[in-house]
Amino acid sequence: SSWTVIVLGLAIGCGGGSTQKTKGPGAVGRIEAPAGHVFVAVDSAANDELQKYVTAGDRTGANLLVAAGRVFTVESGTKIRVISPGIYYTEVRILDGSHKDKSGLVAEEWVHID
Repeated sequence: SSWTVIVLGLAIGCGGGSTQKTKGPGAVGRIEAPAGHVFVAVDSAANDELQKYVTAGDRTGANLLVAAGRVFTVESGTKIRVISPGIYYTEVRILDGSHKDKSGLVAEEWVHID
């Protein structure tokens, strides 16, 4: 399913060819992913748990994280501001859509600066 592809991308976190400088704190851009949506973990503990469930193929576990509010999804194209860049994950603030003003961790490769 598409959610598995996206989350595996989170786990792999391959750099996407951009430098950290272009994705520095305060940079504004968009989350872009080929499957149309991206999981956002509200903190590193939720991110670690999400990766565990995805690696195990446990869709129920991932859905329980969403139901508990520890993970949410955003559409590809959602506007973001970088809070803290990382090697594999970037902390972002969501700037539009139904999750506006929330923050969380996404795979570095899905963050594209305008």
